Amino acid sequence: MLRCMKTLFRASKETIDGLFECNRVSGEVWNFCLALAKETHLKTGKWITKSE
Repeated sequence: MLRCMKTLFRASKETIDGLFECNRVSGEVWNFCLALAKETHLKTGKWITKSE
């Protein structure tokens, strides 16, 4: 389980936009990883492990 704490902060519009871009890219990476795992499962019948 991951724990987090919400924290208020102030930043410029450029910084906020950069953070949203990072969030978008991380979502794309996550979706790509899920697609690879699903493709592997469909081909082999097994889910990939953390080390794979």
